[in-house]
This record gives sequence, C-alpha cells and structure tokens, in this order.
Amino acid sequence: MVLIPIVYYLHRRRLDGRYLASTQTAEDRQHVRDWTIRALLMPGIFGSALDTLLGRLRRVIDENGADGFPTEAIEDAMAAMGKSLRFDPQTVDELANSAYGQPDTFALLSILYGQIDPGKNYHVDHIFPRDKLRRDRLREAGYNEEQIERIVTQARDSLANLQLLPG
Repeated sequence: MVLIPIVYYLHRRRLDGRYLASTQTAEDRQHVRDWTIRALLMPGIFGSALDTLLGRLRRVIDENGADGFPTEAIEDAMAAMGKSLRFDPQTVDELANSAYGQPDTFALLSILYGQIDPGKNYHVDHIFPRDKLRRDRLREAGYNEEQIERIVTQARDSLANLQLLPG
C-alpha cells in the first residue's frame, strides 16, 4: 500500500524514467525514499481506514506536490489521522532488535547506508560470516559456553552484524 501514494505522485507530475537518473531530481528522490522507508517500518500505518488515508494523501499530493514530493504535508495529514511516522523509543528499540531474514531488516540497513543506487540490486549479508560464528568454531577459538550462547543467539544474526552488499 505504501507504493500507491508514490505512484500517484509520479503520475500526477507526469514523471518518466529520466526522474530516476537526473541529478536535478536527486533531492526529490531522496524525499520519496525516506518517506517510503519510514512508512514501511512504522507498524500499522496502512492498516485500518486505508481508503480514507489514501484519499487524504491523494488530496495532499494534488494540493502540494506540483514542485516536489510533499513529505511534510503528507506526514501532517497522516498524523491528523493518528498515523504518525514519528518513531517513539519503544518502536526504535523493536526495530533495533531486527535480525537477519526479517522483512524490515533491508529497510533499516538502507537507512544506515544512506545513499543507495536504485539501479543496483543489494542483498543483506553478515559482516562476520555465520560460518565463523558456529558453536564448534567458537569453542575452538576459546570462548566459554556462556559467551558462545550470547554470540549465537544475540549477535550472529543481529542488525549490528549485517550489511548491504551490491548483488
């Protein structure tokens, strides 16, 4: 559902393939990207009252989107419906506990990595390879059982041990 306002925005401005490559639209693309990632990460944004929300976002884009993606106006309209994209400490903590294989991990890493070339494919990979962090290898390296358990259950697949690599 997060794509519907973006597609509408692109259609409304009659933007074509040049939009993706032009240096003149780089800042606007960044606004679209940032809003998209936050909308994807915030739980429940596109749950209830979807038709009403999409209708309001369409009106906001019509009224404010002639010269660029109206992030602030969109977020104000969403917040007025109780769909704020502001992250509270609890949500940040939950997102920080994301791990390898979870759906939000790519979006979180793309925030950390900043500018990502939309023309390239990326995949999530481990900084310290999983194979090196197996229980048997950690024992051979001299770690005790408590340390091994903490590494395997808390660190190996955690966000802190993940990176985005060009595919």
